[in-house]
Amino acid sequence: MKKWIPIMIAAVFLMTGATAQRGVSAAPPKFHDVGAEDWFAPYVLRLSGRGVVSGYEDGSFRPNGSVTWGEALKLVLRSAGFAEQGAAAGAHWASGYLDYARRCGYLPEDAAPNLDEPLTRAALARLCAAALELPEAGTDMESPFADTAEPEALALWEAGLMEGSVTDGLRLFGGGSLLRRGEICAVLSRVQEYVDGHFVFVSGFRAPVDFSLRFHSYEPSDFTLRDGRLACAEGGETPSPRFGVDVSYYQGDIDWQAAKRDGVDFAIIRCGYRGYGSAGRLHEDVKFRQNIEGALAAGLDVGIYFFSQAMSVPEALEEAEYTLSLIEGYDIRFPVVFDWERMNYSDSRTRSPDWDTVSDCALAFCGAVEQAGYRPMVYFNKHMSYLQLDMHKLQQYDGWLAMYQNHLDYIYDFQMWQYSSKGAVGGIAGPVDVNLCFADY
Repeated sequence: MKKWIPIMIAAVFLMTGATAQRGVSAAPPKFHDVGAEDWFAPYVLRLSGRGVVSGYEDGSFRPNGSVTWGEALKLVLRSAGFAEQGAAAGAHWASGYLDYARRCGYLPEDAAPNLDEPLTRAALARLCAAALELPEAGTDMESPFADTAEPEALALWEAGLMEGSVTDGLRLFGGGSLLRRGEICAVLSRVQEYVDGHFVFVSGFRAPVDFSLRFHSYEPSDFTLRDGRLACAEGGETPSPRFGVDVSYYQGDIDWQAAKRDGVDFAIIRCGYRGYGSAGRLHEDVKFRQNIEGALAAGLDVGIYFFSQAMSVPEALEEAEYTLSLIEGYDIRFPVVFDWERMNYSDSRTRSPDWDTVSDCALAFCGAVEQAGYRPMVYFNKHMSYLQLDMHKLQQYDGWLAMYQNHLDYIYDFQMWQYSSKGAVGGIAGPVDVNLCFADY
């Protein structure tokens, strides 16, 4: 299973604590002791402009001043995407960050640094490498530093986070030297860039990007709202997707001819479902036959979804067999979808699922559908994709992304996007799920 950690995305990080107690004021745009020619100047000015670090009341930044353990713990953890950590009454202001770093395994449980003491470059390297979950450098890697081959230093070098300095032709890491305020600004800038490129954030959690998965090629600017519907922006490179709805008995009686006149190209129709309760019986959607026959008669392309509550592979196969029996004889051109959704009622059978099993259920359902000659698809939202499902197993099948917003901030590949549950479509009374399809089915 993928590693995920609770976070809170924060736009502003402050150099607080001990420095705040010494009278740090709001950051001015420039500091009289940071010259344009100083190597650290771009980092200091960038981070101070964003409120990441602050200067002093006299207009200085003191780039050569040391950084304490407490300051470093807060700045690194917040820059890496983690939540602000409070302190117990009477405790050191940074004690919450120390405790959090211990709980996450970024520091040994018995680590007891003096939070008011300055820390070394080597200590910062160990903290950054842990907080960013950096892979260890290869054992055969030749150290770029003349003074260390410590794995954390090598990992930070490979990630472009700490470069050391060159003296007399030798690149030195200087692990025993104290960290300076100017230096940590460079590190924090690179940490934030690394986080942006290597982690995803969803539902209050941080998860590493899986670069072995396929990514989509769309840009947020490819989409725009037209008359209340999401569409490709004028001049964008994304081919115009098809517009469709997904429906069940909740939509009541549908005038499919009116829906087609209102621009609907396809319909994904629920054929059945498994009950939420412990018995988990299979049921046909009471509007299934009316919906599929009406949509086909209107000339729409039709796909199918089954609402699953399977908790084992045999149950998933049972659902697939039931689905195939219901759709036999109908012209199904769009995918047959495995729609597994966690229900959180007190008697729900899916309240505490094993996600490896859920992934295996999706595989089993899709395999049976494919063997029967249909195009299988898996329905998921960002939370499921980033944190729960085994997308390595499932990427062999098409994906249907549920993400109710007008901008695209999901990174992996998908073929269909359910972008709202409150669409308005002619012939359908009340709100309906609306979708864009990017595949040529």
